[in-house]
Amino acid sequence: MMKIVASSLSLSLLVVACSGTSTGTGTDGGAARAPTIAKLTPNTAAGKTLYTDKCSICHGNDGKSGSAARNVAEIAANSQTRSIEQVISGSSEMPSFANMTDQQIADVLGYLKSLK
Repeated sequence: MMKIVASSLSLSLLVVACSGTSTGTGTDGGAARAPTIAKLTPNTAAGKTLYTDKCSICHGNDGKSGSAARNVAEIAANSQTRSIEQVISGSSEMPSFANMTDQQIADVLGYLKSLK
């Protein structure tokens, strides 16, 4: 019985960590917010904390591994608009993080660029 409870708890934590806490729908693809976010100066220390909390479970600590083994560090460095839109809108494989502030998104992407 204890193993079942522990397994259920672990699965619940994984689902919560990967699901984000999005209250937004991201229906505009992030296009409306992208120009504002692109102009912000990122705080990479804050971005690292956010990335660790919200992203690393799927993308790994290095931005290149994990269950969603895409090189998100390289994508962030090479395509800022695409990265902003992905964070805001999500996809079939990634939840939307439209509830993050513009500064938080800039911070996470700034941190990812530092990993490249």
